[in-house]
Amino acid sequence: MLAEQNERLCRVGPGTPGGEMLRRYWIPACLSSDIAEPDCDPFRLRRLSENLVAFRDTEGRVGVLDERCPHRGVSLSLGRNEQCGLRCIYHGWKFDVEGNVVDSQNAKLEQIKTKAKAYPTIEKGGIIWIYMGPEDKQPKLPEYEWSNIAPEYRFNTSFPISTNWQGPLEGLFDPTHAAILHNDNVAELKDADGNTGDGSVMLSALQPELRIEYTDFGHHYGALRPASEEEGKYHCRTSSFVAPFSAFIAPGGACFMSVPVDDYNTMWFAVVYDPKEKRVHDSGPALEHIVKFLGADRERMHRYGLIPYANLDPDTAGPHNRWNQDRESMRNGTSHSGIDSLAAEDALLAVSSGPLWDRTHENLVPADLPIVRYRRVLFESIKRVENGEDPVGVDVDVDHSQIAGRSGIVDMENWRDINRQYKVREL
Repeated sequence: MLAEQNERLCRVGPGTPGGEMLRRYWIPACLSSDIAEPDCDPFRLRRLSENLVAFRDTEGRVGVLDERCPHRGVSLSLGRNEQCGLRCIYHGWKFDVEGNVVDSQNAKLEQIKTKAKAYPTIEKGGIIWIYMGPEDKQPKLPEYEWSNIAPEYRFNTSFPISTNWQGPLEGLFDPTHAAILHNDNVAELKDADGNTGDGSVMLSALQPELRIEYTDFGHHYGALRPASEEEGKYHCRTSSFVAPFSAFIAPGGACFMSVPVDDYNTMWFAVVYDPKEKRVHDSGPALEHIVKFLGADRERMHRYGLIPYANLDPDTAGPHNRWNQDRESMRNGTSHSGIDSLAAEDALLAVSSGPLWDRTHENLVPADLPIVRYRRVLFESIKRVENGEDPVGVDVDVDHSQIAGRSGIVDMENWRDINRQYKVREL
């Protein structure tokens, strides 16, 4: 990759090619649970290099505003959330969820000629979504398989990662690292119905055959390995890239999103769900297994220095101590990586490359083809936006509820049969 391409892909601030492209999509701002109750504490966040504040008003409506009060620029995250508005504690200006000044304590309302910058919001699937692009270009929010699943059949989590958003996203479309980096856990991997099999197949062939197609929403690919059950058949695991930052990974019931905070930080969102709505996340075998398999709890993230408050710990994990990697477990054969969860492994490996890695130095191999392909989709989206067009996946005729990762046994030429059929396109 050329240095100029790396910059176009990785930089996300206002006015950058990548940033303008990303602003044409709906962006996860935070979890619904981050502002769970009416009049709860405001929630400070940062997306695409912009500082924001989210709040839920007295009637349960959600607002996401520019963090800075338009009066004198102080942080609205310090404000009072009360009586259907967020009130700045400096001079008492109160803003509704649309940014309108609805009350003021140091001026008459007719004297105030401004409003807070407010972003369109939609609450769906346990996530607060925002749109940060041009008003006349606002697209529909995709309705994913998990968007309308009841909360008891869905597990949502998020945590920050101190690196550019491309690092974690690359890991989602790396078909060979799972059986290498994650080999301590991957043997336990079950399919969407709780059956074993995927893990042992992945461990049996570290260099799968890859088949990739571009779609209207991004791309999907299949990783095929010889199946021991039947000669001439292949075990196929499919994954789908939904532009600009989402991945649906086999064996189903899992969606991950690598959402840019700024050029050097990422917020990782994971949604684990039961498509059949038969098992709840705290007791059911399939969903419980996937949640445990992911291991994305805050205690682990803190241990490895992957969340902000870890920096307050005197024994902060970092490169000086290999992020608290357990080298003894590696020596005695109880752990391959010395890191005790799949999520922490992925996050740490991305962080270890630095806040914004110079990809002109990378050396790609055939196994990296899905990464090359998703980058091509993003470059196409950037070019489209620069030409005044919609980016890939925006307002296309796609049933997003049909997008999922799948696995099963197929003939190689029929690998698409594992997943639902998508409209294929050339690029």
